[in-house]
Order: sequence, then structure tokens, then C-alpha cells
Amino acid sequence: MSNTAVAELVTVTVAGTPVRAEITEIIKFHTSEDGRFADVRLVDGTVVGRADTLDIELTAAARGAIAAA
Repeated sequence: MSNTAVAELVTVTVAGTPVRAEITEIIKFHTSEDGRFADVRLVDGTVVGRADTLDIELTAAARGAIAAA
């Protein structure tokens, strides 16, 4: 698997500390009455479960690839 970032997770911790991490893979989407979520893999291999999709931003390269498709 490539470690090329396709998106960034931009959120805050419970304590209010800003978090910005590069995402290499969106593993799975979840939809519930609470909203839309995604399990994502970060560049360091860490899997973050149920990240709020509103906290995910595509990188410029990913936006360009989608626009070209």
C-alpha cells in the first residue's frame, strides 16, 4: 500500500487540541441517524474508526484526479 496522502483529517480532541493528520486510505463509510462517518488509515498506519466525514478534506492532488476523471 502506498503512503501517499489522499486527504487530511482535520478535527479537535475532547480537550480542544487541534488535530491535523494525513489520510492514505478511506476504508469504509458508515451512515447512521447520528451522521456519516468513515474508517480511515493515516500515513503512519494508524486506523481511525468512525471519523466524521465533515472532518475529512481532500488534498489538492485528489481533487485534481477527481476533476480529470
